[in-house]
Amino acid sequence: MDVHTFLQFYGVPRKYQPGVLHSRRLGTALAALVSLLGALVTAVAVWLLLWAPHLPSRDVPVYSGPPLLFAGLVGLVLLGCCRKDYPGRPFSCCLFSLKVVSVAVAGLSALAALCASAFAMLHVVSLWGSACQPAKQVANATCTCEPAYKDPDRSWAIWAGTSRHVYPDLSCPEVESLLSVLLTGSGAANLVGGLLAGWYVLLHWRSRYTDVYAKVRTAPPPVVISNVSKA
Repeated sequence: MDVHTFLQFYGVPRKYQPGVLHSRRLGTALAALVSLLGALVTAVAVWLLLWAPHLPSRDVPVYSGPPLLFAGLVGLVLLGCCRKDYPGRPFSCCLFSLKVVSVAVAGLSALAALCASAFAMLHVVSLWGSACQPAKQVANATCTCEPAYKDPDRSWAIWAGTSRHVYPDLSCPEVESLLSVLLTGSGAANLVGGLLAGWYVLLHWRSRYTDVYAKVRTAPPPVVISNVSKA
């Protein structure tokens, strides 16, 4: 019975089985961070949906938070619970399918997170270059933010790309303070989460080749000393 047949039938202790990635600890850390950031972005998205339901859908990161959270959890399951049968053997069908799902979800969540980060940052920059009216806290008032170049008192904040924003659920002080903070935090969390998810995909890409194990001589051949005297 050769070595491969023996290992196939009798197995290898789990602690000696190789991981799915060459850098398993780094991949696990990335998956954990992605899941935490996904949970944070999801919480911000729920807050924005309840607090300001009339915000544009692209500014509410509900399309990036849950995918990041799901990608991180799938990565933790893959790297923490799954291992190869023994070195040199290809992935089983179930393990290969789970790896494909993990990489695909991580890649899609990275793209969604980067898009959400760009939209949030553009909205924040647009608010920086806008003049909002009414400026004071007014109950049940709709806040309207116009481009700042139309306001002579804020001519320093000219931003040609600023568009008109209407917030029927928020007052202008809330728009200029809390909404800006939430959008900035959402953009930063999505940016970091997208980069970490992309790094996780890169680790899988670098570990796409199966390790090949060959027999290695562990000791020099024995030296036989003959002490037979010549007749």
